[in-house]
Amino acid sequence: MLLQQGLKHRILCASIPAACAVVAATLAAGAGDRVAAALAMQFCLWALLGFSCPLIWTGGFRRPFPPSQHLALFKVRTQKLVLVLGAMLPLLAMASRYFAP
Repeated sequence: MLLQQGLKHRILCASIPAACAVVAATLAAGAGDRVAAALAMQFCLWALLGFSCPLIWTGGFRRPFPPSQHLALFKVRTQKLVLVLGAMLPLLAMASRYFAP
């Protein structure tokens, strides 16, 4: 029963960013836009983070990363790295568009 609840919780935490990734990927495929493609990658990373470490999404950001790491599949350092990389992807895509010849 506990495993079932944990899996439902993980799927719930990953479903919203995954749905946003599908929308952004559709926009990127239709327009051929690098920023939309980067947004799709960002949401994919965040969906992975939501599935592997569901407490980050539901515990809030007021506290440091939640102490009950028994549900997390990644270490805290890896969680922070994935979160920052996901946030930087659209910025890098916009910068590449600006500096492209």
